[in-house]
Amino acid sequence: MMKAPSAEEVLALVNAATGPDGTLDPA
Repeated sequence: MMKAPSAEEVLALVNAATGPDGTLDPA
């Protein structure tokens, strides 16, 4: 069972998934 991600991990994932303008850019 996976542990819950920490706030830092969530932020890293969100930052990686967002484009330079801050909008969601999954591509």
